[in-house]
Amino acid sequence: MYTVLGEIIRKVEMSSNIGNAVLYECICCVSSIHPNTKLLDAAIETTSKFLKSDSHNLKYMGIDALGRLIKISPDIAEEHQLAVIDCLEGCQSDTAVAAISVEYYV
Repeated sequence: MYTVLGEIIRKVEMSSNIGNAVLYECICCVSSIHPNTKLLDAAIETTSKFLKSDSHNLKYMGIDALGRLIKISPDIAEEHQLAVIDCLEGCQSDTAVAAISVEYYV
């Protein structure tokens, strides 16, 4: 399972909605199975790309994914703290609420 998840995360392109949805589901899966360092790193990297996106939908997915990953690896919260705070400025209310809940863990 780890190999398949790693391949999917590495090969799926973020240029389409379906690709982003598949990546998000992979991150959710990674956050719910026994931790694997390589998969966590790939999930964190993908989450970072979501957070840096111009799309509010991808930012929301990134914040939700980050909230899931923080429960496994709390150390990642600090490095993404500024991205979460940036999401609070100019984002839709759902994204802001999600960002605040992630900030709670920080």
